[in-house]
Amino acid sequence: MHNYISVSDSEVEIATLDQDERAFVVMEEQSVKTGPLILPGDSGNGAWKAMAAFVGLLGLGGIVRSMQNQHSGKINPPPAPLIELAQDDVGIYTGSLVTGGITDSATPEFRGTGSEPGNIITFYDDGVLIGSTLVSAEGNWSFTPEIPLTQGQHSFTATQTSSVHGKVSKLSAKFDLLIDTTPPDIPALLSVFDQVGMIQGPQDSGQPTNDARPVISGNAEPNSRLIILIDGATVGEVLVDVNGYWQWQPGERLADGQHSLTTYAIDVAGNISQTSPPFIINIDTVAPDQPAILTALDSVNGGIQDGNDVGNGGLTNDNRPVLQGRAEAGSLVYVYNAQGQAIASVTAQAGDIWSLRLPVLPEGENVLTITATDKAGNVSLVSEPYAFSVDTLRPDTPAILQALDSVAGGIQDGNDVGNGGLTNDNRPVLQGRAEAGSLVYVYNAQGQVIASVTAQAGDTWSLRLPALPEGENVLTITATDKAGNVSAVSEVFTLNVDTVEPDNPGATIGSADSGMLWNGTLTNDQSPQLSGTGEKNATVTIYQNGKMVDTLVISDTGVWNWQPEYRLFMG
Repeated sequence: MHNYISVSDSEVEIATLDQDERAFVVMEEQSVKTGPLILPGDSGNGAWKAMAAFVGLLGLGGIVRSMQNQHSGKINPPPAPLIELAQDDVGIYTGSLVTGGITDSATPEFRGTGSEPGNIITFYDDGVLIGSTLVSAEGNWSFTPEIPLTQGQHSFTATQTSSVHGKVSKLSAKFDLLIDTTPPDIPALLSVFDQVGMIQGPQDSGQPTNDARPVISGNAEPNSRLIILIDGATVGEVLVDVNGYWQWQPGERLADGQHSLTTYAIDVAGNISQTSPPFIINIDTVAPDQPAILTALDSVNGGIQDGNDVGNGGLTNDNRPVLQGRAEAGSLVYVYNAQGQAIASVTAQAGDIWSLRLPVLPEGENVLTITATDKAGNVSLVSEPYAFSVDTLRPDTPAILQALDSVAGGIQDGNDVGNGGLTNDNRPVLQGRAEAGSLVYVYNAQGQVIASVTAQAGDTWSLRLPALPEGENVLTITATDKAGNVSAVSEVFTLNVDTVEPDNPGATIGSADSGMLWNGTLTNDQSPQLSGTGEKNATVTIYQNGKMVDTLVISDTGVWNWQPEYRLFMG
């Protein structure tokens, strides 16, 4: 039999041990680190009492941790070990993990503490034994699985087995760890958004943009880090939200030219995705050269027609002329009115040319300018103005007012022949009314233009006609203004032209007393009757001794008769 003494602070206990048994004594606080001091219990309680007294005298700091009977009495198992952390040494995220953590290492190192050096730590994964290790002299232990852990959630526990009596502790507290070795999906680019200038919105890869700081967004694994690279260099990163959405905008302006945008994602465990396909951001902040309007083509009948140029400052009756000019190829040409409103647009073609038919323009002066907006949205300077006047209103209906006869005989000395009149002037002067500045066209009965003249101020016009044919001449006119608008046709004006001398009327003289008289004969009839034949409707003029005394018109039968209303003198 042996005795053991248990000393704790100032209390002393004495008990008995069986033959060949031992007692484990820790003499000081420091001895916890250096290991226990083992003392045999040999003879007499006095020695043990002396030892207890000695321990008590060590600055009152000595502690006997435990003394147990190894073969008789109740033996307690060791306490459950403590799993303190898991060490991750794989990938970009390394360091200590606490319970509930996530790691991309399938073989993390687990660390903890045990109660006694040499005790056996048995390790379990979801209740399945996966290995064991020993408590070090310092009371620590570590364990690394030999077989890589499977993907997913794991709950680890451990027990501690005494190296002396083999008693097993209860299970430790659970240590949960999520093993994630799967890289995230390749991030998806949703939009590179232009927020500058006239052309805004999502951009296609390679499409020019004048926004040197476009807003970039996309999708990636929720809660992952999204790394942004431009031309292969990392320029930023952003945290992906719980819905998998991310957005980023460069802090500095990108230089003009093409840039390759790529991204990759790093998940919470540290797994890295593949790099996304490159998206080309094409920065262009240089405005196009100043464009120009070169021509305005009139295609309406009358005036400047058949595609001829109206000209800057010109006049046209085409309220939808074709505008043509010069601008950077591929740029969008906007046409503005005098109020600065865009009224039309067209894309410039190869060779820096453009052409478009304008919408309906208002009457009067139209001052037009253009700008060119390139594919990136840069806007040129405003062009020089190009102005022309639109006049689509027909002039008032013109009129022929008179025809002046200036040939000797008949209606002469500039007197009006009159509508329907007779004249021996086959080139009378025609006069009338028409819009000032308009071009008056004279038409014959066959609708052929036989003469033209420009109406003067006061809406008057006058022209000498070309030689008209004998007989009836039915004349009409139209007035065409400077824009080319044509008036309605005037009322007809008829002239009867007769320039042919009639045949000699052939007179005979008769007397009631002596009958027919011949030229040179004598008669006692002082009022003889003259008669003859001639061109019907011609005028016969009677002369006496060279002096005109009367006129008469030959009848439709070609016969005329005349008798003096007075008695002729003797002789």
